[in-house]
Amino acid sequence: MGAGFGRPAGNRPRIGEYGPHPGNLPARNGCALPPEIRRFALERDLAAIATVQQDLIPVRIPAVRGDLYIEAHPIYEMFGAVFGVEEVGFSKPQSRMAFQASTLETPLPQANLSTARFYEQQCADLMESRRSRSGLSGRVRQLLIRHGGSADQTRIAADLDVSVRTLRRRLAEEGTTFRELSLETVGMLAEELLIAGLTVEQAADRLGYASVSAFASAFRTWKGQSPGHFGRSHRGRHTVRS
Repeated sequence: MGAGFGRPAGNRPRIGEYGPHPGNLPARNGCALPPEIRRFALERDLAAIATVQQDLIPVRIPAVRGDLYIEAHPIYEMFGAVFGVEEVGFSKPQSRMAFQASTLETPLPQANLSTARFYEQQCADLMESRRSRSGLSGRVRQLLIRHGGSADQTRIAADLDVSVRTLRRRLAEEGTTFRELSLETVGMLAEELLIAGLTVEQAADRLGYASVSAFASAFRTWKGQSPGHFGRSHRGRHTVRS
């Protein structure tokens, strides 16, 4: 939806700098797979990479180099042609392809500027809703968000360079407490994670809960319903919170 390839996140294969220009793309780490299906998995992934790239950009983007952990075989002569790479190495420790790093900036012909702006506005609305608290309360909530909602008041007080006693007093002056802000922030983050499509287990783990049952109990206190029901009812929806 955006203007270019962008940079992959999480545990997906990542583009890494490979000298000043090329980038390195691991095709598959098959160490955890049974030996009898590793070759199949590699061939499937290579075919998927080629197919998806053609769907995104109808122009072949040549690779700089390709390495395969498998031994050379005539059937793999087509590998270089498919990816537009002249040099293919076999019997390597890891299968990988190297592309020019500038490839990440290649415009996507099917990109939709209106859709991109719509989602950018959603992000802006969410950020604005998080700023609805001002003063020290707002700063505390931003720090809690930065820590994933799991920081205690000692940590937050240290971040603000004040004592815990001063933190409590100044929050009281603004008509709130650290506990209230903490529950509010964790509840808000929990809603966003479930709306985004994470499972209850994933949301509980992301927010630092020791068990799913503890998270579910807390969520019922915030919303009056189970996190599973909330996720099924609101998944994919955009909600602006005040």
